[in-house]
Amino acid sequence: MPEMIFTPWPLAPGCAPRLVPPGQFYYHVGTAPLSLWLDTLFSEDLLMQEDTYSSWIGPTFTVWDDDGVVRFDATLFREPFAADNQVLGRYVVTTDTWRQEPTDGDLGNLTAKIAATLHEHAGDTPPPLEPGEVAVVNDHHPWPTIHASTGNALMRFIEVDYDLLEDQSVAARRFNVFVEEFGDSGSSAYTRSLIVRPDTMILTSRFGMPLRGDALPPTIRDLREVLWNDGRRFAG
Repeated sequence: MPEMIFTPWPLAPGCAPRLVPPGQFYYHVGTAPLSLWLDTLFSEDLLMQEDTYSSWIGPTFTVWDDDGVVRFDATLFREPFAADNQVLGRYVVTTDTWRQEPTDGDLGNLTAKIAATLHEHAGDTPPPLEPGEVAVVNDHHPWPTIHASTGNALMRFIEVDYDLLEDQSVAARRFNVFVEEFGDSGSSAYTRSLIVRPDTMILTSRFGMPLRGDALPPTIRDLREVLWNDGRRFAG
């Protein structure tokens, strides 16, 4: 298995363009594989699976647009552009050049691997997801990501946790939901949290009342089976 694998995520026809294709970075480090994901519409940082935003302490890997030039900065702290941060490496994706060579050690090696992967895939065309389609992406990742297109929105479901019963069967699954809505006036993006149980689903946001049952958007209700099975076909 290659040390780093990039798995592209789909985009719907109406989605806003991205600096680099959205997707998941799987880094095989001995017995401790690392999985990061990037969609620059939601965050310029590469995020761990359970994150909706980068944690306040590093390392932080950031992809950003400098007047049309795609740059990649890696630092040990949350503010990638601060002068007093310990820099792990600074790289220009567009030209495949280092502004500051990666440091020695494991974090420098990881920085170099991410930079090389970004450059290799920066020009890729994301796989299309037509209205009404659902894609389950599970290459080299313990928990698949589930993507659904409604015609005016693209939803990504990233499982972040699950609850077990005493017999070790799954009682509930918890997802971060990333939604891009688009239309003639452009795109907007927001996040939600979703709990999936055998008997119900609960959608919550930072503001507003939780939604469940018939109050849920029909698209989410229709995805209950695939979300409950996490993209896999096992009983329960």
